[in-house]
Amino acid sequence: MTNIMDLNPEEIPSMLTKGVLKLSVIGCGVMGLPLACLYADKGVEVYGVDANVKLIDNLKRGIISNPEPELQTLLQKVLRVGKFHPTTDVKSAISDSDVIMIVVSASVNQFGVPDYSPLRKVAEDLGAYMKKGSLIIQSSTTGPGVSEEVVKRIIETLSNLKAEQDFGFAYSPLRGAEGSLLRDLVSYPRVVGAVGPKSLVASEAVLKIVVEGGIVKVRDVKTAEAVKLFENFYRFATLAVSHELAILCERIGVDYFEVLKAATTQPFCHLLKPSIGVGGHLPKDVQLLQNSAESVNFNLRMLKMALKVNEALIKHDYALVMKALKRLGKPLRRSRILILGLSFKPNVKNAKNSYSIKLANELMKKGAEVIVYDPYFTSEDIKSMGFKTSLSLKRVLKDVDCVVVATPHDAFKNISLSSFKRINGKPMAIVDFGRIFNREEAEKANIIYVGIGVDSVD
Repeated sequence: MTNIMDLNPEEIPSMLTKGVLKLSVIGCGVMGLPLACLYADKGVEVYGVDANVKLIDNLKRGIISNPEPELQTLLQKVLRVGKFHPTTDVKSAISDSDVIMIVVSASVNQFGVPDYSPLRKVAEDLGAYMKKGSLIIQSSTTGPGVSEEVVKRIIETLSNLKAEQDFGFAYSPLRGAEGSLLRDLVSYPRVVGAVGPKSLVASEAVLKIVVEGGIVKVRDVKTAEAVKLFENFYRFATLAVSHELAILCERIGVDYFEVLKAATTQPFCHLLKPSIGVGGHLPKDVQLLQNSAESVNFNLRMLKMALKVNEALIKHDYALVMKALKRLGKPLRRSRILILGLSFKPNVKNAKNSYSIKLANELMKKGAEVIVYDPYFTSEDIKSMGFKTSLSLKRVLKDVDCVVVATPHDAFKNISLSSFKRINGKPMAIVDFGRIFNREEAEKANIIYVGIGVDSVD
């Protein structure tokens, strides 16, 4: 039996790429599947483990539901050469692996309380089936201390093994954005912290098989956990500030996008583009950090304020739509409104915490007839969320009162303003949360234009 902790770290990469050592990635979701495929593409024997039977059946056939660029092609390649093995058999995968990477998601409830039960289940499986001498690299986003206090503790208790002495344990958060994950997971520097020096050097050896951007070693697991959450809090807070300033610009008659372009020529200004609202994983991640702060009786005031700013954006979104309808002379009730985009960010298929959905539901609740169109989702996907849709964007554009650009997919940027013409000849309104259309050109085309960061809601 090979004990990876006793190996020369310089030998570990070649032993993995030659199939002497095997690797499991537990969790084949948005981040886990690209990670697994990248290792398999390097020649590593990889088990892709997930409890979702339908997901695994599709992966075995080379089918993915998430249209991540180039991922399906890579998946089919590593399946064809026999390096990637999708499975629901966690026991066999863990017991046959020398390196186990954990990539499962925590969640938070409506009160912001974390639910680490998926991570606990993985830890229990590892404690039951892991062989002595394995290396565990935890990559799920967690509050500082959770990886050791929950995951490591459960493994040690159930296995009667000791981290650093009998198995390796490290934490290395994944960095990457949907839409460019295969590039980001390779090119971004990777942070890693471990319970001891042997775990650290072994983890570094494993990570650098795929990572070309360099390995950033930190003193311990808790530090590495903090790095991930601090990065995400910084971005979330910057987005909150940017949204606040965009709304201020609406009130004082200034175009935020013009200010943004000029202000960011100063190298220390990191303002960002506003949007319909911040969805995806960021709100959840900052709540994990808030929970950790509260556990040590520390009040992260700025974090709480950023969450409040984000939560309040739905009221501002609604007000911009109401302004557009008022200019049209239309009441909200029975107005036909087209929502362009369901995803929480452009050019991906992911509606997690999407403000597009929140706005659509709010408009429907107030009596509007809402139609949703998103090229990344099938009509069945959209209908299953409770929305009407249309197979033809061109056709539906001729029969609505107002178009809301909620998610500025690149595909929408190619829509000609000449398409925004109603059959009855009456004017139409655009509410542009992506600022993808030119206001002057829209108004020349007899379109009522309302854009975020430039139009007052008063």
